[in-house]
Amino acid sequence: MQQMRTFKRTIRKMAWFLIPALIVLLVYILLAFKNGYRIPDIDKESSWKAFPEGSNQSISIKPVDSFYVCNLQAIPGTADYMVFYNTDSAGFYNSSNNSINNRFGIINQLGALKTSFAPDKTIYYDDTRIILLDMGSGGERKDSCSIYYLPTATLSQHPVQTIELPESLDHFLQKAPSDTTGFIQKHQSTFFRNLRGLQWFEEHPIYLGNQDRNRGYYLFTDTIGNIYRLSDSSSHYDLGLLAPQTVHYNLPASAFVSGVKGAGITIAHPPSLIDNDIRCGYTVGLGNPNGNGGGFYFFVNHTWLHYYKLRVGKAVTCFKEKGPEKDEAYIRLFQLNTPLNTHDPLVLVAANRIWHLTNQSAFR
Repeated sequence: MQQMRTFKRTIRKMAWFLIPALIVLLVYILLAFKNGYRIPDIDKESSWKAFPEGSNQSISIKPVDSFYVCNLQAIPGTADYMVFYNTDSAGFYNSSNNSINNRFGIINQLGALKTSFAPDKTIYYDDTRIILLDMGSGGERKDSCSIYYLPTATLSQHPVQTIELPESLDHFLQKAPSDTTGFIQKHQSTFFRNLRGLQWFEEHPIYLGNQDRNRGYYLFTDTIGNIYRLSDSSSHYDLGLLAPQTVHYNLPASAFVSGVKGAGITIAHPPSLIDNDIRCGYTVGLGNPNGNGGGFYFFVNHTWLHYYKLRVGKAVTCFKEKGPEKDEAYIRLFQLNTPLNTHDPLVLVAANRIWHLTNQSAFR
């Protein structure tokens, strides 16, 4: 009898601990599912490896030596690309070098350099030209620029002229307060109506999630191709009244880091969710991952597996890559070329390198 009473007391004591623990566990599970926890999927291709280790041993996958892509953009109307690159891996991956050793060049669809220029060039472009402005030491302004003409692949020096506004808005408003329209009507000549800005090719790619895409124009051109800049940088607002098309522009996301792109690249399977990383805790006044300020936080980070198939001539190689989102892998694949026969390589940009995929069996 005594043993029975002891047993019951033990059960009651255990219940005081088990019931709260079960409640906490249940709340934890509910919060996990509410914040995105999902039961992991099965890896659809357990034998596949990550790029560049393809599944087909007959396909050679090799990077272009000593070439690290900082930014890349197709040149309209050509099969070529503008590129900022570095030839040294240590310099490329060193975040403290501030891009000072990056070079600008033009590559063809096989990733081979057609022309290259010294570092410290600021690059602008339009439909037929690439303008290279040498900012010089200390960022001083230069009176000339180099222009690379795309149709002829020739380089020449041209002056950079200055735009002198006929009158400042402040001076005009002293005579006619609040009459901005009158300032435009008085000074908006054909020159200002036809003036347009030259876009800037940046040294770093613009990712899809980057909200800071608004840029102001620094160089301008007229209908006959002369290059201009303002004599006074504080006059940008006034110029915008006379030439509103030169106020600013929004940069598009860089294609080569925006996802998978190319006719030779296909999705082999829908992605699989393989891991849920649950983060929770409490912070006091130091901020938390869910927002500003202190407090309780609880969120779930996912890891997905993405499955890719690459076609090289008549052969296929496959691999898989992890990613933080269902539609986003850590590695992005961008196809540079359009192979015309089975002996042509498939040329890709991936992980800031240019890769040649060659079907060696096609040569046997």
